[in-house]
Amino acid sequence: MNAAGLSTIGVVTLFALLVGGCAEAATVSECEDKIDEVSITGTYNADTATIAGLNSKLEGASLALVQEDFKNALGELGAFQTKVNQLREGSEPKISEKDAAPLLEDVGRAMECVQALIDG
Repeated sequence: MNAAGLSTIGVVTLFALLVGGCAEAATVSECEDKIDEVSITGTYNADTATIAGLNSKLEGASLALVQEDFKNALGELGAFQTKVNQLREGSEPKISEKDAAPLLEDVGRAMECVQALIDG
């Protein structure tokens, strides 16, 4: 293969990487949707104040996200994740493993999305 052939392959490869990278880039709207997917409705042993606190963390993450304060949004989501883990791991768990698993999965996806915004 000659140098021109290699250059063409290089340009095509670079273009594919750039286009592919754009397709993977997160948007604020996509991350907001992922935060909205975190649903704490269900049957939990947690009291109303605990549920309100979890909701507050999600609301804080959403607000930070629309203000483009991505690190704060990630921090709020991390605080939500930590609290869910505390509630399921306590001596008298307030959230069962069954209820905690989807919460942790959903918040994990939201955190990955916000991290992608940070990594930009």
